[in-house]
Amino acid sequence: YILSVGMLDERKNSINMLKAFVNVHKKLNKKLVVIGSPRFSEIKNYQIFMYILNKHSDKILHIPYIDKKKEYNLLKSAYLNCAFHYLPSYIETPGISNIEALAFGKNIVVGDCHPVREYFGDHAIYCNPKNTKSIEESLIKCDNMPFYNKENEELVKKNYLYSKIITELVKIYEKIYNE
Repeated sequence: YILSVGMLDERKNSINMLKAFVNVHKKLNKKLVVIGSPRFSEIKNYQIFMYILNKHSDKILHIPYIDKKKEYNLLKSAYLNCAFHYLPSYIETPGISNIEALAFGKNIVVGDCHPVREYFGDHAIYCNPKNTKSIEESLIKCDNMPFYNKENEELVKKNYLYSKIITELVKIYEKIYNE
C-alpha cells in the first residue's frame, strides 16, 4: 500500500491526491492508506473529498486519527510496511510525516516547493501539485523504486533528529551570545 499521513485540506492538496491515485491505481496495483482528519476550509471541498473517498473505498482506506502516544506501534507499522509515502502538498515546511517516512527508509512523493527541496534535495520524488498528470507520473516513478532506501534513513539521522537540531541550535545561541 501507499501511505499518506497528514491533515486533509486544500493546502495539502488532498482532493488531487485522491484523484491522481485513482487515475493510476491499476498501474500501481496497491491501495492507498490515508491517515488524517479533514479540515477543509470550504465545505464544498470537504464534500468532494468525501465523495471520492467513499466512491473508491475499495482502493482507499481512510483512518481519521491515530494517537501517537497510545497507538505508536500502529503508526510505526504503517510507515514500516508501506511501499512509499505520498503527500503532494502545495507547500510544506517540510512536513513531519515526510520526515517520519524518510526515517523509516521510505521514498516520498511530495509537491515541489522551495522549502521542501531545501530539506530533501534529491531524496524525494517531486511533482507539480497543480498538475494531476505530474502527480500521477510521480506516483508511478516512486512505485518503481525499492521499498527501502537506506540513504533516506541516513539523511534523517544526520540532519533531523532532535539531538542534532538541539546541538546546532545551541551553537547558534552561543554565537549570538558571544557577539
